[in-house]
Amino acid sequence: MGYDTVLAAGFRSKREQKKFAKLLSIANTYFTDGEWEEGVKEMTKEYCLQEAKRLKIPDGWQSNSSYDSLKWWFFQACR
Repeated sequence: MGYDTVLAAGFRSKREQKKFAKLLSIANTYFTDGEWEEGVKEMTKEYCLQEAKRLKIPDGWQSNSSYDSLKWWFFQACR
């Protein structure tokens, strides 16, 4: 993805887009509701929360289960 594409998507830099991509990956896993054993679901959600914290993502991202709402939230909370 070229730099112009990143800017056209609303990101200020490639670095900001990479941070969002990491958050998006975490959120996709967090919101997956597969046919997993309950213990696996709980452990996976906990891991996602820890990874978001490690990336210094503020709490609140878990309230955004769609791409558009997560991206809007990210622009508001992480800039």
